[in-house]
Amino acid sequence: MIEWPDIDFGFLKKINPDTIGWIYLDDTSISYPVVKGRDDGYYLRHNFSCEESPHGCIYAEFEDEFPGKRVYFVGHNMKDNSMFAYITYYYYDKGFVDRNPVINLKTPDADYDIRIWGTMHFPKECIYMLQPLKDERIFREWKAAIEKMCPFRPKYDLKFDDDIAIFGTCRPFKEVSDGVLIAVGRIEKVH
Repeated sequence: MIEWPDIDFGFLKKINPDTIGWIYLDDTSISYPVVKGRDDGYYLRHNFSCEESPHGCIYAEFEDEFPGKRVYFVGHNMKDNSMFAYITYYYYDKGFVDRNPVINLKTPDADYDIRIWGTMHFPKECIYMLQPLKDERIFREWKAAIEKMCPFRPKYDLKFDDDIAIFGTCRPFKEVSDGVLIAVGRIEKVH
């Protein structure tokens, strides 16, 4: 269980009222506030202080309930290993999921472990892979596609009724600059 530093959500909300949580992945650079804006493009180009920045900010998509059944977190894959660059390690480093099976999320109300289940990458033309999975038949097809493309065998069975987090980042392909990589996990409330 993670020992969280003191995170003052009141102070963070004074800096940015869109603050909804803090995300942390042990032994990586992922330790950031999470926001939820009114559109999905703003925080791709603005940092936590709402200043223009190529790094953007880690955010939950504005249409998602948070916390909820399906939450999609987005962050850039920066060459300096900041933001969501380490999310790509779940695909390219076969042992990374064994060393880092859980992404931690803290909100003002609760702490959550997000247990990584699978990962895949795809070109931008397949962006539908990120659609909310409200239909069980579509969920099963989506899950099967990830299982087929995932470089490791999932350690548990992800179910339609699970609360699911999808972490998405850009430029996942080492050989091309276009596309999306996702890591998928089950949200488990710690307390």
